[in-house]
Amino acid sequence: MANNYKKNFFKSFVQGRLSPKIGSKFQYFPINCWQKEFNLGKKLGFDGIEWIISDYSNPIFNKNYVNEIIKLSKKYNIKISSVSIGF
Repeated sequence: MANNYKKNFFKSFVQGRLSPKIGSKFQYFPINCWQKEFNLGKKLGFDGIEWIISDYSNPIFNKNYVNEIIKLSKKYNIKISSVSIGF
């Protein structure tokens, strides 16, 4: 039963938690290293990222970056499990 539970359990992390802290802000979008979190998250066994929007510089607002987000998501099999706005 425990093994079946593991298979059906979706594990995600809050974006920025796998990156260095930005100033005094712990819950802030990691603008300089967000791409690396896909690879690192997969290596750590996560299935998804809880995407953080802390301001309008977030790449989710730029069509070119949205394509990059989609490519990274597919490459590392990491889904965007939610989007949180914090500004």
